[in-house]
Amino acid sequence: MKTLDYLKELPQEEVFPLLCQILPQLELEDMLEQAGALAAAIPELAPTIGFDQRSPHHSYDLYTHIAHVVAKVPKDVTLRWAALLHDVGKIPTFTQDETGRGHFYGHAPESARMADAILRRLGAPEEMRNRVTFLIGSHMIKLGPDRQTLRGQVASMGWEAMEQLIDLREADMGSKGKEKSGDPGVFCDLRSMMAELREEMAG
Repeated sequence: MKTLDYLKELPQEEVFPLLCQILPQLELEDMLEQAGALAAAIPELAPTIGFDQRSPHHSYDLYTHIAHVVAKVPKDVTLRWAALLHDVGKIPTFTQDETGRGHFYGHAPESARMADAILRRLGAPEEMRNRVTFLIGSHMIKLGPDRQTLRGQVASMGWEAMEQLIDLREADMGSKGKEKSGDPGVFCDLRSMMAELREEMAG
């Protein structure tokens, strides 16, 4: 993919529609190569580049983790925006304990708040902005694990948002650079239960 450096030269109102075209096309290699250009278009991404999370759960720096998540979610523009911005709030919420381990308490709601501001600045449609910020603010929620809990979450969120949140959670948990991070079986189980619930409610 050719360089996206020209993004920083564009008027703000042209950045959002262009990124909506580009984001679904980006693979992991593109995300890593275009880090500087994306950060120029969205300055809140700049501090994530090379940021050491100082966490035993993460092998990657923060931007590399974000890049992996973007590449792993389906090529849906709303999900790609949610993946791109889901951890921007880790920078302002970063703390270290006495052992030097990093923590990011409250980073999900802070990321949602920052994503809302970013998308407003870029002129994103309200419906997309609301869905992206909802997904980001909810991306640390434990989904399921039983049918009763899942039924309540679907009733609260709606089918589409729930399915998108499962996709985002799976990509996030599988993008830490640790062999044992995340359990793919959990997400298979969630999707199976979702399918069963759909059949029950349709019957």
